[in-house]
Amino acid sequence: RWKVESEAANELKLTRRTPTVGFVDDVTVTIKAAGPGAMIHAASKSRVGLGDLGQNRRNILELWAAIRAIS
Repeated sequence: RWKVESEAANELKLTRRTPTVGFVDDVTVTIKAAGPGAMIHAASKSRVGLGDLGQNRRNILELWAAIRAIS
């Protein structure tokens, strides 16, 4: 359900399709050096509608879980 749309030196632009209705959400991940490690900032935005019923939050939580699983 995740797709990488573009990659730059410190930024990923992803899309994620919701499983039930198939709406597409845009997710931007920015990575910055922070001391000996890195700081990761992520934002999720729905393309359509006024509300997301919590889907943007779930997108970010799913992303963090995937990052933790590989680190």
